[in-house]
Amino acid sequence: AGGLDALYGKGYLLSKLHEGRVREFLLAFYAYLAFNLERDTFAGRESTVIYASDLQTRSVFGTPERSDPLPCSSAVALHLLRQMLVTEERGVPGTYSGNLLLLRGTPADWLQEGKKIRIANLPTHFGPVSLNVASKVSRGQVRVDLRPPTRNPCQLIKLRVPHPDGAPIRAVQVNGRDWSDFQPQQQLIRLPGDSRLLRIKVRF
Repeated sequence: AGGLDALYGKGYLLSKLHEGRVREFLLAFYAYLAFNLERDTFAGRESTVIYASDLQTRSVFGTPERSDPLPCSSAVALHLLRQMLVTEERGVPGTYSGNLLLLRGTPADWLQEGKKIRIANLPTHFGPVSLNVASKVSRGQVRVDLRPPTRNPCQLIKLRVPHPDGAPIRAVQVNGRDWSDFQPQQQLIRLPGDSRLLRIKVRF
């Protein structure tokens, strides 16, 4: 009671991401980094209590509140970061839907003018995926080069491109052609999963 657990709380955080509650996921992710990990070792304890440390010295439950370090806590942080950028969409429990979600939980600030995101051959259920994102939001656009997985092609790729100021998407081009399958307010673009290379220009 009154504590955080690095491992058993992971599913709760990921459920926020898959429900599209990105702000809640990011709050939890950054709180995890700031509160649950030691600054020098990037490891956390199995259970971290959410109140001032002087109260721990007066508690009758000293052992669980001073629990041993949990080595996998740093791996949980990396797993959450991976899911933030690339994640397989969930289907019924224990399965995938067949869709791949890209930049699902990416903070909008990561796409400020001049910033870039690069993902090279990241393993997924469908095979390795590569992604290069370059922000030119001062000119109202973001460019994305995407190499979808080919080992087990996914049915659909859902690419989220958040604008730093929350502006909706106005137009999309894919490989030089106008593309209409996008949701402006959700900043979401739906793309085929069986392509070799997709060069995407997003205009805001």
